[in-house]
Amino acid sequence: MTILCFCLAWGLIICAAIRTYKTIFKAKNYVCRLHQIPCSQCRYFTGDYRLKCTVNPYWALSEDAIGCCDFESTMQALTQPECLRAEPGPLTPEQGLLTAELELGFEL
Repeated sequence: MTILCFCLAWGLIICAAIRTYKTIFKAKNYVCRLHQIPCSQCRYFTGDYRLKCTVNPYWALSEDAIGCCDFESTMQALTQPECLRAEPGPLTPEQGLLTAELELGFEL
């Protein structure tokens, strides 16, 4: 009888530990998924609880907002695009001819 109680007690402890581990693992995955919601870094996010997003108000701050096609980063709006940051190099002969064609309106 004592051995049966001993095994039963350890079995319950092991089951509780496994269940706790699974719950923590699920919670960690859920929190990581919630951190993928991009709304707080979007330029359309208002921060007001009445209208969270001006483009997609029903999706804002939900899992449906992950991968939003209307997302525009606030940091991206503050920086120049890569093509504007590059220093213009010398024109190649082909680019020079193309520029002359466009300015004159006919092909050379």
